[in-house]
Amino acid sequence: MKHGKEENGMIDKWINGLMFCRMFYVQNTKNIFFKNYRSDGTVETVYQFAFFPVFGVEAEF
Repeated sequence: MKHGKEENGMIDKWINGLMFCRMFYVQNTKNIFFKNYRSDGTVETVYQFAFFPVFGVEAEF
């Protein structure tokens, strides 16, 4: 998507925009996201999702 203002046949400003959604497949394994070490000596392991979605917006002026 491009927007600009045209004066005397010249374009003085352009804005380029991009919206995206990406799905990363992190294989079908249990990937450790973090470990929580508790004061009672136990360890809680939190795993990542198998699919990792990424959403974003980019703009160039």
